[in-house]
Amino acid sequence: MKFKKALIAVLLVLIPSVTAYAAFWPLNMRTQIVKWTFDVSKKETKVSHLFKIRWEQPYTFALQFDYTNENERDRLRAIVEGLDSVAVPVHIKISRQMEGTTVNPPDEKSKKKSKKKKRRISEKDVPLELIYEETITTAGAYAWGQTSGYCLRKITEINLGPGIYRVEVNTIEDRPEFAGKQSFLRIGGSQVK
Repeated sequence: MKFKKALIAVLLVLIPSVTAYAAFWPLNMRTQIVKWTFDVSKKETKVSHLFKIRWEQPYTFALQFDYTNENERDRLRAIVEGLDSVAVPVHIKISRQMEGTTVNPPDEKSKKKSKKKKRRISEKDVPLELIYEETITTAGAYAWGQTSGYCLRKITEINLGPGIYRVEVNTIEDRPEFAGKQSFLRIGGSQVK
């Protein structure tokens, strides 16, 4: 009986303190990921998307290859990091919304509508300045799942502050070894949308 009372007393002390501590976790522990389909098997495949960053921190831009079973994982492992691994050269550009500009500035007639319905960010609405551009030959892998999941191949990591950004990535050469493999451009970090 004394043991049960002692256990309950300890739990009553620990639960509020753990809950209070969780509110102060660093923001980078709340990782969010966005990804877009990106066929890396064909030359001149391009992906271009706008995204929003809420907090300053490093963000990783990577290729993601998905698999659903051990056989697919093993075949993918052979072309991603095996003896006959296949490099994927890509060109990446990252641009940021210019200071002092706004996305979708409302005119007088649309002010009431904009409060009711959120508009998607459109490229034509965002004047951008180039902040990073590089041609990179991606190779190897830096993360694997277990029997089903994904493999990640890092393109670059860059520190970004709050704002609206556009990423453009295109393949430079054909890589038929990746034909039929589900692949994506992925941005990982905290508070990316």
